[in-house]
Amino acid sequence: MTENPRHADAIRVQETLLVACGNTLRGDDAAAHAVLELIGSGTNHTVREVRQLTPELAADIAQFSRVVFIDADAGAKGVITEALRAKTTRSPLTHSATPEEIVALAKTLFGFTGEAFLCRIPAQRFEAGELPAPRVLQFAQEAALRIAGLI
Repeated sequence: MTENPRHADAIRVQETLLVACGNTLRGDDAAAHAVLELIGSGTNHTVREVRQLTPELAADIAQFSRVVFIDADAGAKGVITEALRAKTTRSPLTHSATPEEIVALAKTLFGFTGEAFLCRIPAQRFEAGELPAPRVLQFAQEAALRIAGLI
């Protein structure tokens, strides 16, 4: 008996991919990684830690029905979780991509049809060798609670 290929694809699709973006050696930039530590592992989600978003991530995203990008944001005044729309224009003069661009690649190249979210955590200090500020770790706790509600 041969396996139906469409059925096999459906089995491979997992629930949620959590992507923490940031450098753990640069102060508040480690906020997203702190969120993943608070959420922990689970059967309904997979975690991925990256320093920056790159196009290669699009193939990983396509294996999930939902992706949540988590990142420190110097412009945020509070924890913000927002739905993303795919954006096909490329960021000029950068080596990394935005979450919207990665989602667009996942849709275009790999058929991603799931939901995408961005959780922005307020941050201010990005100096090398610093630990995240206590206030940023409080924001990370709030973000973990919000993301737990999504997964």
